[in-house]
Amino acid sequence: MTFKHLGIGSGPRILVPLEIQVQTIAHLRDRGSNHEEGFLAWSGIHRDSRIIVKSAFIPAGEVLRHHLGIGFSDDAIEVIANKILAKGEKLIAQVHSHPFEAFHSETDNRFPLIHRKGFLSIVVPFFGKYGFDRFDYFRIYEYLQDNQWDWIGPETARKRFMLEGRGRGTKWKSLKNSSLARKGS
Repeated sequence: MTFKHLGIGSGPRILVPLEIQVQTIAHLRDRGSNHEEGFLAWSGIHRDSRIIVKSAFIPAGEVLRHHLGIGFSDDAIEVIANKILAKGEKLIAQVHSHPFEAFHSETDNRFPLIHRKGFLSIVVPFFGKYGFDRFDYFRIYEYLQDNQWDWIGPETARKRFMLEGRGRGTKWKSLKNSSLARKGS
């Protein structure tokens, strides 16, 4: 498995509402309190050249834990897929935690929720201890094709991800004067 850093920074901007950030970190920390990796899926909608994360889904049912990490039964994945479709949303990313530094393991490379160009895999270090305040510590990968992933470095991630509640006097970091920030969408 090779990683390519192709500088694919021109993808759509991804808006992550504060509610999704809180839900994500709470789940990762909860699992981490048991020394287990946490996992969830983000879905959302495309609006213009942006993706807005609308939902976070935690797989229910059988969790397959092994020395390589965690996995889920086909039934658990199907439940998530059906919920996403029922909401009229698309699967955007899988988010999971590691106990220490964030990296993409061979298991992460080979077994994402879906193999679709543009799908994101976000790895959060230290079981989410630092939350989104240390977003630069996250490792973000974008699926290319044929089990190849592009690492999205911190500089590109800062351009592509907008986090609600992280700017001074604005609703969205990096969207200072946009109509989306003014409307509170």
